[in-house]
Parts: sequence; C-alpha cells; structure tokens
Amino acid sequence: RAGPGAPPGRGSAVRPPGRGAMGAAAGGAPGARARGRAEWAASALVGTQAGWALQSALATPLLLRLGAPATALAWLRLPGPAAGLLVQPAVGVASDWAGRRRPFLALGAGLAALGLAAMALAETRGSIEIAFAGLWLLDIGFNSADAAARALVADSGGATRQTRLQSVVAGALSLGQILGYSLAAFAGAGRGAGASALCAPALWAGAALTMVTLVLALVLGPRDEVRRGSFEADAGAVVGARDAAPLLPGEASQASDSPLRKRSPPLRARLASFPGAWRVPPRWMLRLCAVNGVLWAGWFFLLLFGAHWVGRDVFAGDPRAPEGSRSAAEYEKGVRWASGGLVGAAVVTLAAAAGVAPAARHLGSLERTHALGGGLLLGCCLIGSLAVKPGQRAAAVAVLVATGVPWAVTQSVPYAVVAARAGPDERGRLLGLLNVFIVLPQLADLLFVRLAGAAPVRALLAGGAGCAFAAAALGTVLPAPNGGTPAGGGP
Repeated sequence: RAGPGAPPGRGSAVRPPGRGAMGAAAGGAPGARARGRAEWAASALVGTQAGWALQSALATPLLLRLGAPATALAWLRLPGPAAGLLVQPAVGVASDWAGRRRPFLALGAGLAALGLAAMALAETRGSIEIAFAGLWLLDIGFNSADAAARALVADSGGATRQTRLQSVVAGALSLGQILGYSLAAFAGAGRGAGASALCAPALWAGAALTMVTLVLALVLGPRDEVRRGSFEADAGAVVGARDAAPLLPGEASQASDSPLRKRSPPLRARLASFPGAWRVPPRWMLRLCAVNGVLWAGWFFLLLFGAHWVGRDVFAGDPRAPEGSRSAAEYEKGVRWASGGLVGAAVVTLAAAAGVAPAARHLGSLERTHALGGGLLLGCCLIGSLAVKPGQRAAAVAVLVATGVPWAVTQSVPYAVVAARAGPDERGRLLGLLNVFIVLPQLADLLFVRLAGAAPVRALLAGGAGCAFAAAALGTVLPAPNGGTPAGGGP
C-alpha cells in the first residue's frame, strides 16, 4: 500500500498537480479518503442486485398470476440473457469511449428502479404487457449499472488494490441478494387467495432501495477521473507491452497505475477511433474468458436446478402434483428450504469476500485462485449434493450454503484480473466481454437441457460438477501470461 515512506515500485508515483484525492487513487497512491470513496462506488449494486433477486424470486409467480401460460415462461424470461449478452459489452465500450462511468451507472440504476416499479404496477393493474416491459427495463438497467460500477471501482484504485476492491463489489452483490430474497420472502408470493398485490410491496421497496443506494454511490463514491484518448494508442503496441512486462508481486501494472492523463480528444477524433473498441483482446483475456466460461456452465446447472433438486429429490415432492396434495406441499416446502440455503450462501459470500485477497496471495496468483477457489470448490459442492439422500434436509441446505465460498471467488477474482491488467481506456470493453462469456454458458446449458429432455436432476448436477472440475483443470494446466496476476499489496 502506497503512502509515506512507501518503497519504489509499489504505486508511489508522484501525483499530478490539481487532481485531488481521486487522482491519487487512480495513480496507485490512494489516501484514506480515496480508499473510502472507491468502495462507495459499489453501493449502487446493493440496490440493483436486490432487484435481480426480487426478479428471480417473484417474476415467475407474478407472470403466472397475470395469466401467462407456463409454456411461454421461457420466452418471457428471455430479457435476462439477451440484456447480458448485448447491454454490458455496449455499455463497457461506450463508457470507455466517453471517458465517463457515472452517467451510465445513474442511467442503469434508474432503469432498474423503473423496471421494478413497472412490475409492481403491472400486478396492481393486472397487465402482463407492463410486467414484460418491466422485466426488460430491469435487466437492461441491472446490466448497465453492473458494467459501469465495476469499471468505476477499478478506475478508482491501482493494480495493487484491485483484488480487495472487487471483493468489496462481491460483498455488495451478496448484501443485495440477502435484502432482495428477504423482501421476496416477506412478500409472500403465491399465498393468500384473492390478494391482488402480493408482490407489489416488495417490488416498490426494491425500487426505493435501488434509488437510495444509487444516491449514496453518486454522492459518496469517486468521480470520473479518466480523461484518456480512449482508442488513439496503437492496439498492437499496447497489447504487446502489457503481455511482455511481467506482473511480479509488489509490482504495479503500468496500464492501471500510471498517473499520466490526457485530455479527451476532439469529438471527430473520438468518432474515428471508435472502431478500435472491437480489436482482438490480449492473450491473458482470452485465457480468462475460456476458464470463466466453463466455470459458469457449472454454476448455471446449480442456479437453474438447485431448488428443484431440494424439492424433488430431498423432500420427495412433485411440482406437477395436484394443488393441495401432500406431494405438492412437500415440493413447495423444499423450494422454501432451498431459498433459505441460498440466503445462507449469500451471507457466507459476504464473509468469504474478505478472505479472497489473502487466499490469492497465499496461492501466488489470481488465476490460480480462480481455478482452485472457484472451480475446484464448486465441483466439490456439487459432488456433495450427489451424496445427499432423500430426507437429509439439513445436509442439502448445508451444500447450498457452502457454495457461498466459490461464489465469492467467482464474483471477484476474474474482475480483479481485468482491472489489474487493463488500462482505463479498455476496462469497460473487457469487463463487458467477460460478461459475454457468462451469458453464453447459460444459453448453452439451456440448449443442453432442452436436448436432454427429462434428464434426472442429479445427472444435471453431475454435469455441473464436471464443468466445474474442467474449469479447475483448464485454469491449472493452461499457463497464465507473465506467470499470473498477483493479488497485490492492498489492505
């Protein structure tokens, strides 16, 4: 950590005059105030992630209550992957090009709040069209805010602090999940005959929370300090220099920690440079996307079928049983237990996020931490689910809670690698590309499930374990350029 008496090479570059506290933060020598402001940028994600959790818990019951046929639910939930595939890369490129993150953060969180409000209004008015529009707004807003907030956090700290900062982001996301799922539980979705607005109170509360956390991020968080000529530099020279210079422990990335800043070029020059946003990513990014994509294929098997596994295999329930029957009641009870397990996993993630940076320093690189802490641990959790027998309810919940540890790694380490290795003029683009390799595995899993037909849920979880172990093996065997990215010396 840079400061008075810090040794050379640890982010102790001289701060350019007239830049204030955040100029020091981006230059790798943050003061106490700058450190606090950087973390506040992630607070907006508490609200948007709570909205995502509300959508995950309430969207299906809401759509069914409004009269949507069960066969159309897959199409009605299409906004999620579609927005993730298109919006995050576009916002990342646009924020790089504009040299601004905060306007995209404000716009994204505002759209997410508007989407939640639209869903609440749809239930009150009984309109499935308004609900569908709300889903689109929420997903577009969530992905926009996520891309902008992660880039803003990364811009606000040097390479030596990126692991800790992205762990803060993972903690903010976990806190949002806890709040969102708790609001959904208090909403009592699917309960109470004749009630006309079961979900609306929770959705309105989620919209208010999103706006409050956005205000906190904008007032207390860092200002936009990136003023680079976004894509003026020669792409080959930048990539070659970054791949050739080793990132040794205690050595800051020049791309991330350089205190030099250029004024924004004229609009004509920026428009001419815009096609450079789509240049070929560096080698380290291609490796990271490959490992992360395989790992997320394992995660989606758990996220898609974890609750179904508890309700059907552990509680011996049947989702197709007649309403009011014992099998239907047991399945619903199992789903509630699974929801509690996911809340417990979010709590574990909140605690485990603080240990990611020390673990990465112990393992030697972020890439190795990604493979072992993410892939290997997730594979062990999924194998553990196969050992749970019918009736072992506590064991099933314990497996879901344990996934909070690899989730903390998955939500922080890949983003820390991008933030440490990429310069401010390309962080948004590369973070958006990383999200593409999260959405593509989701679509691949959905296609696999479609082709597999009525495959047993345990077989699907076994497939998820195979993907997780494959990601661990790929991340261990495939060499990381320059020997990997160190965790850094941040506090």
